[in-house]
Amino acid sequence: MAGHFGHAVLEAYKAVDRRVALQSDLKGTGKDLMARALNEGSGPIDLSHERGQSGREREGFRFLAMGSMIGIRNPKSHELLRPMSPARALDYLSVASLILRRLDDALILRRGLTDDIARKTVSRIEDELPGCVQSRLEGVVGYPSSHVPAVAVYCLRSDNRRFSYVTRVSSRGPGEKPRFVVESARPGKYVVFAKRSLKSDRVGAEQYGDVADWYGFEPGGIYGATELFGYQVDAL
Repeated sequence: MAGHFGHAVLEAYKAVDRRVALQSDLKGTGKDLMARALNEGSGPIDLSHERGQSGREREGFRFLAMGSMIGIRNPKSHELLRPMSPARALDYLSVASLILRRLDDALILRRGLTDDIARKTVSRIEDELPGCVQSRLEGVVGYPSSHVPAVAVYCLRSDNRRFSYVTRVSSRGPGEKPRFVVESARPGKYVVFAKRSLKSDRVGAEQYGDVADWYGFEPGGIYGATELFGYQVDAL
């Protein structure tokens, strides 16, 4: 990106624009598209998190997206790009990243969407903008005793092991079942299991757990995943 910060910002907001069009399945571009797609009364995309203030929150993100189109994307599309510092580019890119993250959340949280429609929407977006949709894997690690030792939770993509993630968790006190969270996971089915190392003075060994046996994953603790098939978690 060195020396091309302005172009990077422009491309980021072009991606936001196209992502909203694909996710909403509406025609158009720019401010007008954001106004219709994110409208708190009739728009197909709900970017809110807080249920009590969802109307005001949706309105705020609609204005943010509309402003980003007319205040950031349009000037950089129609005028000569002035040199931009890395710090200023990061400021602009952080806003684009926030909007994209909330678009992901709208799919993960199923705001006004059925599971089938959400998956079809993800496929439509990924066909044109590969890697644009980021999911989230989250669950609860169980254990036969009241204390979960330090374990590594592995999330392995079923169809492509290159997209795999690992995170480490442990109980902070007796009776606590720790949560594991993997942000920015690619959509798809994942094999999920936990592993810990057993060490003594004389020998080191590894023991493995799974969702059905030693280390359990509670379906009610899955966030952003709608199905639990034995070892598999379906992210989006």
